[in-house]
Amino acid sequence: AEPSFTLLSLKGATVEVSPAEGDELTSLGWTSHEEALIDGNDNTSWLPYARSSNTTFTITITLKEPMVVHGMRLAQSYYVGVDANKQALNPSNVYLTKSANGSYYTFATNLEQTKLGNSTGEVNYIPFAKAEKTRYVRIKVTTPIFFKDYQVSLAGIDLY
Repeated sequence: AEPSFTLLSLKGATVEVSPAEGDELTSLGWTSHEEALIDGNDNTSWLPYARSSNTTFTITITLKEPMVVHGMRLAQSYYVGVDANKQALNPSNVYLTKSANGSYYTFATNLEQTKLGNSTGEVNYIPFAKAEKTRYVRIKVTTPIFFKDYQVSLAGIDLY
């Protein structure tokens, strides 16, 4: 059972991923579904296109207004059956920073890097070092190798 934290409403929040999908991919109809990261549904996933080299993605969540944030709930993508090998797309660590104004970011936890369990569908609760007003949260993930390419996936990000 998950702990009972009151999750903050992410209504009106935006999510931006850098590097973004290239124009060539988007013109072909590809989307990584970055909106899935904050849609409150662990059955949807963000899945950027496979790359030929290791890539670090920066996911920036901008809240509609500053809120006191105590921590993050991060859900790994759920893969079963014929897709079970895609569990390898789940990251094993993240870098978390936060900001009140969008120009000065501090580490959200007492560690530079936060280790995650990367089991399929696993949910990680990550307490922040200090509960304070926050408007911007940044998550950095690096692509694990998947067969001969590099790709990463996450199901959901919530704040509490």
